[in-house]
Amino acid sequence: MKTLRIGDSGIGAQYLSLGLRRAGFSPGEIKTTFDENLHNALVAFQNNTGITADGIAGEMTYRNLMPYLKGYTVVSVKKNSSVQSIAKEYSTTENAILRANPTTETYLPGTQIIVPFGFDVVSTE
Repeated sequence: MKTLRIGDSGIGAQYLSLGLRRAGFSPGEIKTTFDENLHNALVAFQNNTGITADGIAGEMTYRNLMPYLKGYTVVSVKKNSSVQSIAKEYSTTENAILRANPTTETYLPGTQIIVPFGFDVVSTE
């Protein structure tokens, strides 16, 4: 991914906006310009994730945004976790987790599973 900063424009800014919106840091209207609203949303996301809050979308920002852009994350099952508790933690459904892990029969601690998020991967906006 190309490093982006305020003043840049193009599809990268639109992609960044979409990822931030899905992560809960909406920059407002999704557009192709890296404006002040996008900058403010990015800084808030960076602060929240513990990365340097410089308002520049670089490698660490994209690494932290990638699950929201892909639509899923991979998690390690914790002790005393259930499909129901994992679904609640990630705001998804039990059925979505079961469909994403068709070969997983038991969810023992340490098992890596795919947890889809509760939004469409392809934006309908």
